[in-house]
Amino acid sequence: MKVRFSRPGFTLVELLVVIAIIGILVGLLLPAVQAAREAARRMQCVNNNKQIGLAIHNFVDAFKWIPPGGIDAVGFPKWNVPAGVTHGTATFWLPYLEQSALYNQYRWDKDWRDPVNQPVVKAKLSVYECPSSPNSDRLGPMKTANGFTWQEYAGDYAPQSGNRISRAQAGLIDWPAGTSPSNPGVDSAGSGSVWRGVFDTISVATKLDNVARFASVTDGLSNTAFITEDAGRSKFYVTGGKLHPTNPNGGTNGLDGAGWASRGMNYGMDGATLNGLSQPGPCFMNCSNADENYSFHTGGGIWLFGDGSVHFISQSTSPRILAAMVTHQDGSIFALGN
Repeated sequence: MKVRFSRPGFTLVELLVVIAIIGILVGLLLPAVQAAREAARRMQCVNNNKQIGLAIHNFVDAFKWIPPGGIDAVGFPKWNVPAGVTHGTATFWLPYLEQSALYNQYRWDKDWRDPVNQPVVKAKLSVYECPSSPNSDRLGPMKTANGFTWQEYAGDYAPQSGNRISRAQAGLIDWPAGTSPSNPGVDSAGSGSVWRGVFDTISVATKLDNVARFASVTDGLSNTAFITEDAGRSKFYVTGGKLHPTNPNGGTNGLDGAGWASRGMNYGMDGATLNGLSQPGPCFMNCSNADENYSFHTGGGIWLFGDGSVHFISQSTSPRILAAMVTHQDGSIFALGN
């Protein structure tokens, strides 16, 4: 007689059941893990903005005025910038971001694109990078314009310079108090204080030293956005976080004003079409990162306000409310969510 011994082990059916259970558990846990990672990235993004806000406040404490959103070719005597030289705004507060060594290399008598300023302009600053941004290649392509050839390291946070009158003319945002289509409240240069954000640009000779001060923010610091997300640059992203191969600025030089030190880093809200492929348009957040509010956080973006507070602003917020947030003298009142 032959004795049969049974060997312990899984049958094929049992093995398939175990694999199925493991697959279900992974499917259940993966979203939770991804959500936890995004929460950590969002917290770091908030912390970056808090550091920038503290740097701006420390600058104002030292000099009693807010840096301009940019310096055009008229120069800036207040900072010994000669005529014919342009600069961005973020370089002003480098010392208050523990970047004194970088700041000391920067030449204000030379254009921000000048070869002598390239070591600073090309520097990687993690405080200007949102960890949710998928673009790891932040050093933009070589550019050539106006006699300069340069590269710039991109940043995800941009100073707000206000609204476009054309958006009110299109009925997308409200006319500020005291203005109307027949009385738009603009000067000969085509701008007016009721339309401007704090980081407007010094661009005409009559306003060489026309900088904003905290006291001039009559809407209140807690009601005025200073910095908003414009993430993913220098790559072009559209609605749904999709990378788009076409450069909306034309050519192959990447998005204009993408560098954290760029003269063009500040921007006014122009809006984009719902697919993000052209501007202007009715979508004011997360449709295009070509000088518009854009983030890779689900449902909204991180905004820094003048009092140093940082808020997550929903992308479903009315364009009229968003417009009120980025001006500093239009008398608008609104309530922040969280």
